Amino acid sequence: MRQIEYFDKNLFKYLSHVAQGIRPGSYNTQAVSNIANAFAKADICDQELFEFLAEVTLNLREPHFTAQGVSNLLNAFGKLDVRHPKVKLEALQKKSSERLLGSSNFRPY
Repeated sequence: MRQIEYFDKNLFKYLSHVAQGIRPGSYNTQAVSNIANAFAKADICDQELFEFLAEVTLNLREPHFTAQGVSNLLNAFGKLDVRHPKVKLEALQKKSSERLLGSSNFRPY
């Protein structure tokens, strides 16, 4: 597969603006994962976009994350060392436990 040697940071800035303008309820897990992964692959850490995506993720009504979607999302956030100030590990663990197992009693560690 050939790679195109073209990079336009303004295009990513514009797409970040567009993504943040989309109603959060319109997102699904795949869309959030794809956007985060695209920015991570381009090595663009748009803190405002990633904060938006983190909020969207925490409020998704669709509880069906795929293993690949979770992997892509975690990889994107990890690669760019994104930190979200409002996300508390305990809240995220509880929410993911409830979604994955239907119970808040699950403790992964």
